[in-house]
Amino acid sequence: KKIDCDLTQNGVSIVNVGSTAFLRYSKIFQRESVPEMEIPVSVITDVDVREYEKNSALDENGAPKKDNKGKLIYDFLKRDIKGVTQETSSKIAKLKTDYNSQKVSAFIAPRWTLEYCIFKSSSLSSLFQEVVKVVHSGTNWYSDFEKALAEKLINKSLDKTEIAYQIAQRLEDDLKLKKEDQKITINSEDETETLNYLIKAIKHAAGKNTSN
Repeated sequence: KKIDCDLTQNGVSIVNVGSTAFLRYSKIFQRESVPEMEIPVSVITDVDVREYEKNSALDENGAPKKDNKGKLIYDFLKRDIKGVTQETSSKIAKLKTDYNSQKVSAFIAPRWTLEYCIFKSSSLSSLFQEVVKVVHSGTNWYSDFEKALAEKLINKSLDKTEIAYQIAQRLEDDLKLKKEDQKITINSEDETETLNYLIKAIKHAAGKNTSN
């Protein structure tokens, strides 16, 4: 709705595969011979290239640190951006080769996961941080939000469902305001926007011509 492409009005269905086994499902919409199916399908997935690494924290002697319960203490360090970029580009190219055929197109998160892309976006980053701090109120987000987010993503402890629900609700509430009073804007023409892959996926599924 925020990008003037309502899914319901355009007859678009969202199917949660619940795994990364997209290929078997995407093949349903492809034909070995003409006529091909004319239903546009967008396959949306994370690139899953971590931008942080989980390493054991070391003491001055180079030995792994442990807490007072004898459990290892870990640190989360940002990876070299050049290596991340190369790995990401390679994986995106492979995924598109695997899935892009006929009316099926793959749309891959350009940065790690959907949540990381929202955090890195120019349009929804502030809203995302605000919601995450409410959902995970017991976490110290203020010293280094990005690092704390990376830790939760790696440890799979981020409540993605609740965060998505609250962001969607706030977007809906903003849409109820007069156009001039709305505070949340998503620039669908900004190619540098990390949410651009989602915008393209929505438009493709809605039958609006867009390059992938």
